[in-house]
Amino acid sequence: MVEALQNARNLLGNIHLNHNNGKTINKEKLIDDLQEIDASWNPEIKNKYCTEFVLESDAITSKDQLREKIAHYGDSLIIINSNNKYKVHIHTNKPNDLFDDVSKFGSLLFTKVDDMKKQHRNFLSEDVVEYERDKSVFCIVSGKGFAEILKNLGADDILCYGKNKPSVNQLVKGLNNLKAKNIIVASDDSDILMALKYAVSLCKSNVFIVESDNPISLVSMLMNISKDYDINTIFDEAMNSINNIPFCGIARSTRNVTTENGAPVNKNDYFTVYKKKIILANKNLQELVFDTVQQLSAEGSLITIYKGEDVKKENSLIEQLRNKFSDRDFEEYYGGQYKYSYYITFE
Repeated sequence: MVEALQNARNLLGNIHLNHNNGKTINKEKLIDDLQEIDASWNPEIKNKYCTEFVLESDAITSKDQLREKIAHYGDSLIIINSNNKYKVHIHTNKPNDLFDDVSKFGSLLFTKVDDMKKQHRNFLSEDVVEYERDKSVFCIVSGKGFAEILKNLGADDILCYGKNKPSVNQLVKGLNNLKAKNIIVASDDSDILMALKYAVSLCKSNVFIVESDNPISLVSMLMNISKDYDINTIFDEAMNSINNIPFCGIARSTRNVTTENGAPVNKNDYFTVYKKKIILANKNLQELVFDTVQQLSAEGSLITIYKGEDVKKENSLIEQLRNKFSDRDFEEYYGGQYKYSYYITFE
């Protein structure tokens, strides 16, 4: 911090800074404020990230065993377990390394990282955020159709990013524009997660990230949460509901792969992904949809088709499905997603 103060002095020189509201801030006052923030920070706090996660593991057999494996990452370690699930709280400087390490022993069902120094800095800052609401739900999706669906289900705002993944600046702007004290945020793509976590560290709201990776999880989340509850309860509801709707995705292969049973999937063939595994493939998209519904229709009597951008103008499939599977109810919506030609849900 001493070095940062000196750098600030060198940068500011004798200038005055213009603040957003038109007022000027004297550079000496800014230096004094930085010194006050530094002086008020407890130097005994060596690990600045308050980290939580839930690990589901059959390789770990006790809290003591897990404690031995992760205690060196930090302090304030608390572990609660129920059967093969371990809920962990720890203060650390290396949360990502910790997550990488524990994921070797099982599945991470939930992670949360709060920068305590950031929270401290925000508390002292004169740049007070005028929150307009206590809590909001923010969704990030590629398809315009899904954006409209999620809005109708109760999302307070949507960032529809199209083909190109959103930048950190776009994510920060989206979060700040909500002007909410507490925010539940969820994305339809796991590749956005790292940028989202960084964006959360730069905004002043208390943000809870639902680590989803598809738009159907966002639909399920919004159908099962109630904003009448406190933010922690809403977040628990969101995390518990993202896998409630069975679904599959149908996409075109960009390389040669194989199905779960070893059948070849050639480049440009269509394939079906169910529970993160390739279960079927076909050169003909319509035939693959029929085969997929035939195999998975036992999962539910209501089957919903979400059309991607590449099949936006396809209007005959839904009627053919209704004729072929007359004992099932079908609904069709435009999703507008880019990765998958179709998402199909079974309820």
